[in-house]
Amino acid sequence: MIKVNDVVKIYKNGNMELKVLKGLNLYVKEGEYVAFMGPSGSGKSTLLQLLLGLKQAKSGGIFINGYDLNAINLKSYYKRVAYIDQSIYLINGSIRENITLGKSISDQELAEVVKKTQLSSFVGENLSGLDRELVSNGSALSGGEKQRIALARAIVKDVDFIIIDETTSQLDKENRLAIEETMLGLQDIGVIYISHNTESKVLELFDEVLDSRCFK
Repeated sequence: MIKVNDVVKIYKNGNMELKVLKGLNLYVKEGEYVAFMGPSGSGKSTLLQLLLGLKQAKSGGIFINGYDLNAINLKSYYKRVAYIDQSIYLINGSIRENITLGKSISDQELAEVVKKTQLSSFVGENLSGLDRELVSNGSALSGGEKQRIALARAIVKDVDFIIIDETTSQLDKENRLAIEETMLGLQDIGVIYISHNTESKVLELFDEVLDSRCFK
């Protein structure tokens, strides 16, 4: 469970103080989907940095299963959380290796991951495409295919939560909707989705939608 409790974040600019977030409350359990929406400069990036433990709030706090994020080991925290942004890093190796990143997983388990992330149309129903070699950070792949690989990684990693930052903003509408549909089909994984451009019919599928402009 991730709990953001009455968080206030202030940046200083000389003698001036800029309040970026004010009184933000957020509660996400495993299997729940929460969207944090708003235009550029409205606090979305600040929330992301707070959730990843990269910055600390002026007041209030972020708690992971009841423990203050500022007091826990971030390496242990990162084992339970996946972060996905627009820049998906891919290694020179097979698609299988890019999904598992060295973790041992059976073909049956991998087939289930491929199904959940709708990668079958890309790697084939018999999974033969998993052995396709990728080079130059997957330059031959589309943005949507890279996003699906990132989601597959998160499932293999067996995380409790996925924090997704503007991942679909550079995709066309069809691919954006397809990725968001896949994301919202993940079970037993909590999703915090940070975006400025999401269709209203997709937002209806979230358990909670917050407007970042309400916390300034």
